[in-house]
Amino acid sequence: MESTNTTPIQYPAAALWAGHSVSKAFHHPPVKQAADWNSRPMHRRRRKPTERLLTAKEVADWLGVSTRWVLAHAAGLNRPMLPRVKLGKAVRFERSDVAEFIRQCTRHEFRYANA
Repeated sequence: MESTNTTPIQYPAAALWAGHSVSKAFHHPPVKQAADWNSRPMHRRRRKPTERLLTAKEVADWLGVSTRWVLAHAAGLNRPMLPRVKLGKAVRFERSDVAEFIRQCTRHEFRYANA
């Protein structure tokens, strides 16, 4: 008779987390590799590589508001939301996104002579 190893296999605790079976816990879907960086699909329009990003202070000066106002709208705490680029802890803004933000916030009110 052959001797068999009866030691149970030790799986990490994460493998049994949330009731998943061991086979599901270690299954990873295949990752699609892009041919190169430029061929990666982007979820939104990207800026030109030569366009410099603006700081919150520069945007605040442009809009005539405080830096806190800009950061609150960029974080989504206030509406309308100001599009931003996060670089770690740093927050930067694309000039074209700020211009579009201004365009969307512009109210066109027409006053009539009789009013």
